[in-house]
Amino acid sequence: MTRTPADQQNAVGPGQLREQVEQTRQEFGHTVQAFAGKIDVKTRVRQKTRRAEGPGRLSKPVD
Repeated sequence: MTRTPADQQNAVGPGQLREQVEQTRQEFGHTVQAFAGKIDVKTRVRQKTRRAEGPGRLSKPVD
């Protein structure tokens, strides 16, 4: 394969590639965590219920 001057300017070394891979892994990890939080319906319902109840509401009904 013949390299053009543009290819040579864009070439990166092994260290730079490792850094890019690590950054991509971190970004992907954050994306997966965010997605997992959105599909965890049970936890989301609990959180919304707690927010709706608020801190002023009693946890046990009064007789």
